[in-house]
Amino acid sequence: VVVLNSTGTSLYSQTSNTAFTLNAGSQTTHSIANSYNPPTAPGDYRITYHLNMAQADQNPPNNRDTLDFTITSNTYARDEGPMQSVFVPQSQYLGQRHHVGNLYEIRTPGYQLTSIAAAVGTGTAPGTVVKGYVYNSDLSTILAESNPYTINQADINTPGEEKIIILPFSTPFPVADDSIYCVMIGNVNPAEVLRVCRSGNSPDNTSFVRYPDSFGLFYLITTPVVRMNLFPLGVISGCTDPEAANYNPTATLDDDSCLYPGCTNPLADNYDTDANFDDGSCVLAGCTNPLADNYNPASTEDDGSCLF
Repeated sequence: VVVLNSTGTSLYSQTSNTAFTLNAGSQTTHSIANSYNPPTAPGDYRITYHLNMAQADQNPPNNRDTLDFTITSNTYARDEGPMQSVFVPQSQYLGQRHHVGNLYEIRTPGYQLTSIAAAVGTGTAPGTVVKGYVYNSDLSTILAESNPYTINQADINTPGEEKIIILPFSTPFPVADDSIYCVMIGNVNPAEVLRVCRSGNSPDNTSFVRYPDSFGLFYLITTPVVRMNLFPLGVISGCTDPEAANYNPTATLDDDSCLYPGCTNPLADNYDTDANFDDGSCVLAGCTNPLADNYNPASTEDDGSCLF
């Protein structure tokens, strides 16, 4: 078992065990000889599991697997980061509100949940209004709701991306030590389409989708990208950058919620690499005449190139 940073340039741990026999068609759990202590420095890390065969192997690539994880100062996450897929409700629940998220167990006293971090993916409609929800452990009661947030075009992920939206609470929710909560994100209007990103396999009975209008509740086997932002009691979290559109002068710790409006379309003439919130200012020069042979419906400004 090898632990590296995400770029593969720094080795943090490497350990192995003695040889053992595994018969074809069988499975076993085998412990490594030395326990693994994860790194403590914030960053992205990757665990690689590698099984060495003493005999001829017809498919060596399937003897290796990886697990990505991230250490941050204030975010609790169960997913593996970049979007792999999105959750789509079963056909009988389409057109209903749905809440998607994960169970978390609090193991340290003196913290408060100030916001929920989540990722939405392809299929989500810009303009969809979402909220974050905190449920009790059996998902029978909503303990807290975040402020509403309207999905922006720049928030929507495609596979491999990891763009996160922050759903703050008007009043931080104090979490109790040794308590279990289910943290979820959901659409406020059932007619508005929400597709929550998923990344990594979820342990049994720890990720859920709930349909509050029909009391449906189901387990998920792929982990939703829905996270907790936890800060010590009394801390005011928010955007601490005066250059951001949502700068909070009272915030004492940054929660990665800063919004920088601009054109976020890489194909636009005025694409802004620093923008993470699309303000509708994108300019795409081209032929805007529908009667032309080279009409481009995506163009927003005619550049005189129309051909008839």
